[in-house]
Amino acid sequence: MSAGPVTTASVGDMITTRENAYRLRISATDHVRNGYRWRVRTVHPDGRITAAHVGSGRLVTLPADYVTTRTTLGYASTIDAARV
Repeated sequence: MSAGPVTTASVGDMITTRENAYRLRISATDHVRNGYRWRVRTVHPDGRITAAHVGSGRLVTLPADYVTTRTTLGYASTIDAARV
C-alpha cells in the first residue's frame, strides 16, 4: 500500500505553513500562521524542522507531525498561496 508521494525538505529550502499554531511562538506577540514562509535551517533526524521566518528571521522548530501534515514546500505552492 502506498501512502502517496513523499516530499522532503532540505536545508535552504523554502516551506510554507498551512495552519495556525498558537502554541508555536516566534515572538511575544506572534506565532506560526497559515501562509507564513520559512527558510529551512535544520532538518532533525526525528522529522522536526528548524526554520527562519522570511521577513523577520525569527526561528521556530516545527514538530514532525506539524511538518508532515501542515507544511508545503515553497515550490509546491499554488499561485494564489504564493501571494501570501
